[in-house]
Amino acid sequence: MRAMVLAMLAVTLLGFFELQAGEMTGAVYFQQGVEALKASDADRPKLLVAIGNFTKAAEIFEKEGNEQGATDTNAMLYWCRKKLTVDEIGQLHRSAPDAANRSETVVSAQVNPADAKDWLAKADAYAQRNTDPLLRAIRYYEVADRFKGTAEGMKALDLSLKLMQDATTTRGVVGEAAKGEGKVFVTSEPPGASVLLEAADGLRDTGVVTPGLVLLPKGRSVLVLRKEGCADGRVAVSPAAEGIAKPDSVRLERLKASVDIMDTQKGGFQVFIDGQPVMDKTGKPAVTPCTVLLPEGSCAVTLAKEGLLDTMQPATIKGPSMVLEVRVDPVPGKSRLLTGTADFMVGRWVKTDTDTLFEFKADGTFSAPASMLRGQWKASKDGVTITQQGVEFVLKIVSNDLVTGKWELRRKKK
Repeated sequence: MRAMVLAMLAVTLLGFFELQAGEMTGAVYFQQGVEALKASDADRPKLLVAIGNFTKAAEIFEKEGNEQGATDTNAMLYWCRKKLTVDEIGQLHRSAPDAANRSETVVSAQVNPADAKDWLAKADAYAQRNTDPLLRAIRYYEVADRFKGTAEGMKALDLSLKLMQDATTTRGVVGEAAKGEGKVFVTSEPPGASVLLEAADGLRDTGVVTPGLVLLPKGRSVLVLRKEGCADGRVAVSPAAEGIAKPDSVRLERLKASVDIMDTQKGGFQVFIDGQPVMDKTGKPAVTPCTVLLPEGSCAVTLAKEGLLDTMQPATIKGPSMVLEVRVDPVPGKSRLLTGTADFMVGRWVKTDTDTLFEFKADGTFSAPASMLRGQWKASKDGVTITQQGVEFVLKIVSNDLVTGKWELRRKKK
């Protein structure tokens, strides 16, 4: 009897765990992302939770070959990433680097203007099978933002704005929500700015973060856009009783701080911020020790010197002035920032799990004799893109001798 009870319990637990595992599908992660996104109006950190869930959903959809699911999820990631402040982006990189990298990849992806009709058609199809006005608005917003100035982009923007009127999570109301109030769609560059209304008694928070739809009293109003690390921006609007006013996007200037950069060695290291060289006051590349003007916010500071591996250190820049010391433990090797990705990748590498030898040649070809693989390779932002029989594989450098991607490689020891 006891054995039978234990067997029944085991079957029950097995079914429970199978159910739990089965529940965590791309659709489940997507729904959790939607719930977190909607909750982020009242609980701002939920926006990062939403990005994490959408990232997991997209990964599962792609693994399953569900192109439609991945495309719809990437639209949500596009919207969420556009809403983040500089500090939130830094927090996302620290707490969930995979989600941060994916959301940045989605936003920075280049599109062909000739594909605008196809993108709009896919957004239309999504709107047909989905009744949630917020999600439909977000889906159209991605098309509008990616294809600015095109007929398809303008149509997508109009559809997005109309749907936002019914989406309570994107609505900000100043004063009483009386019928006939004017509507204004406010955008900023960078996005993620709080929208405030100038009033006789001071600034009133509309509760909207750019890009977003604001309901205002009819007549002329002045809006102040405020984002941490940026100087305030102002825009005058005069919404009409009908339709939605669409003023030009407000460009917010980043505040800058005077930063003294030093290293723990004897100096002589070139300074890079987020992978880009920094210039000193004379217009020449900044070399430690040095004083430079840097935008406030989170960034990655990298010091590079010929004959040594690069040293990277996260930093938060805050004005008006500060001292930043970068710890450098010299390791002989080749600097990727000074060498360039293409030259850096030339040589022999080994696939980490099989020890298969790959050789990247300066003429842009590669070979893996043991696997009879041959093809082309070219440098990308963080590594290389390999083409073999028409199929592309992206390899990302994670250190000076490791890359990850479809294949994982390490440099061949000499």
